Order: sequence, then structure tokens, then C-alpha cells
Amino acid sequence: MSHESDYQAVVVQAKGELRTELAACLRSGRAQRRPHGRASSSVGRIQVCFCDPHSPWQRGTNENWNGRVREFLPKGTDLSVRSQADLDEIAALLNGRPRKTLAWDTPAERFAELVATTT
Repeated sequence: MSHESDYQAVVVQAKGELRTELAACLRSGRAQRRPHGRASSSVGRIQVCFCDPHSPWQRGTNENWNGRVREFLPKGTDLSVRSQADLDEIAALLNGRPRKTLAWDTPAERFAELVATTT
């Protein structure tokens, strides 16, 4: 059984006070779950997907990116002490790294390719 099956069997089917007590035991404190579906939008020819809040399994590449950024800017870093030149250098280093998800191209290369094909 999956955690979703457990959730559906116990919380959703509970009635009255039992439902209230069970919901209070959940981390979120809610008896209803939000659907895991993604909202998407299309900007020109680029498809953009938005993940649900607090759903890291929907955003693996994003979590990887956050880890890479944390190499340069640990969590809680005060960005006001960094110059724009420092931040630009960090961005260039991050965008210059090849990525497996881009068939070992860099984000900068893919962006340049995308811009060239849309103009």
C-alpha cells in the first residue's frame, strides 16, 4: 500500500470528530489534500510548468539547482553585502556548467540556441 492509499482510507473516509482528530495529527493539519496536478502556461514557444508548493518530488532539477547555488551562497547569506559583479560572476559559473539533463550542454549554450531560433 502507498501512503496515498493509507491517507484515503483513514482520513478521507473518517466522519465527524474522528476526522477532526485525525486531521489535527497530520503535519499540515488539513483533512483535505491538494491535488498534485501541475499548472502550466505557455510563453511563446517555451512551456513553463509550476510545481505544487511543498512538493520537492515534482522539482528534482530545481532542487539540484538550489544545491549548486548553495555552494556559492549558503542559506541565510546576506546578499546586500555582495556586489552585482560578484552575483554576475556566480551566475556565469553556474550557467557555464554542463548538465546531464541538457545532454551535457551548458544552460548558457541552450539559452543562446533558443534565442537564435526564435529571432
